[in-house]
Amino acid sequence: MPRKPREITRILQSKFGFVPSTRHDDHEWYELQLPDLPLIATKISFNKKDIRDALMARMARQCRVRKPYFDAMLDCTNSSDDYYRQVREEPFPPWNQLIV
Repeated sequence: MPRKPREITRILQSKFGFVPSTRHDDHEWYELQLPDLPLIATKISFNKKDIRDALMARMARQCRVRKPYFDAMLDCTNSSDDYYRQVREEPFPPWNQLIV
């Protein structure tokens, strides 16, 4: 389901603790640093177009979860504690794999 970029950033920041990054290009970057884990970072386009499923799937991977889980995060059915536990116990892709 397509979503507005501002809706995604609002939820990532207010519910999950992501903060704007200092790195900039043609996208806005948001980061989350959890204790004892590598930095989690995702980027969101500056434009006002809806973000479609293919890009949402890529953002989900950047956030180390599968797309259905990411959708549930944005639908507010997964809490921040659930998400933190998910990336600690069952990250996707696993931490030892690079995101491509």
